[in-house]
Amino acid sequence: MVAWRKPAFRKTNAAFWRKKLSANRSRDRLVTRTLRARGWRVLRIWEHELTRKNEVRLAAKLTRAL
Repeated sequence: MVAWRKPAFRKTNAAFWRKKLSANRSRDRLVTRTLRARGWRVLRIWEHELTRKNEVRLAAKLTRAL
């Protein structure tokens, strides 16, 4: 698992960001459960994983998923 640093912008309007990120996590869980229930395999790749410095780690993640 890749460690993720919280961006500085979350310090401003913290209540908004807590609510937004909580809703995003709930939505992601629902979508994942729904897709799996329909026979799909779910692999979530985050934008920060698509950098050169994470290339080897991402390749390993994709290999494990296949």
